[in-house]
Amino acid sequence: MFLISHSFDFEKDAPDYSLSAKYILTFIDQVKNNSNSAHLFYSFDWMRKTTDVLNPEYSDRMYVLCEIGKAIIKSKSPKKWPEPNKNFFLPPSLYKRIDDVGELKEKVM
Repeated sequence: MFLISHSFDFEKDAPDYSLSAKYILTFIDQVKNNSNSAHLFYSFDWMRKTTDVLNPEYSDRMYVLCEIGKAIIKSKSPKKWPEPNKNFFLPPSLYKRIDDVGELKEKVM
């Protein structure tokens, strides 16, 4: 996600983000199976609640990519899945969790 959100092609890919979606789909196809659908979905959801540490102005790009990833996971997964382990690690050198509830609501909506 970090690499795609920092890609020079990202802005050219708007507004439909078809190239970015292909990158995400390729990743998901390589790692997704029925037992980890929930983990992947909630990983995208967790990332949506962070900011980009290196380039905070790219955070909005990551939010778009996370929504695309969540939509792909939903479309390729069973209707019900188990709750995943809530512990999820993102490198603190790249992502910072949003702790301010007001800021989080603004970013997530």
